[in-house]
Amino acid sequence: MKSRLIRRYATLQKQLAAIGPVSQGSVAFQPPGSWRWTFKVKGKTACVALSAEQATEMLQAIENHKRVEEIVREMVTIQENSKADQPKKLWIS
Repeated sequence: MKSRLIRRYATLQKQLAAIGPVSQGSVAFQPPGSWRWTFKVKGKTACVALSAEQATEMLQAIENHKRVEEIVREMVTIQENSKADQPKKLWIS
């Protein structure tokens, strides 16, 4: 079981390394024909106008960010599970 977790962890590391640009926020179409990227800066909402090409790139970056979060969450779970399998040390004072 442990070797399976090690292999899965290594696979996740490779997937993480292969992810392209990442960004947070959201992209929305604003008629007539413009795109807006909305995101937070120091707790305040900011908005930037984008071209259609920039919007496509930003949407991919936002999806990449979500994937990074999923991968890291799974990596943390694997680490926690591997630590749970280790014997606990008792401290005697």
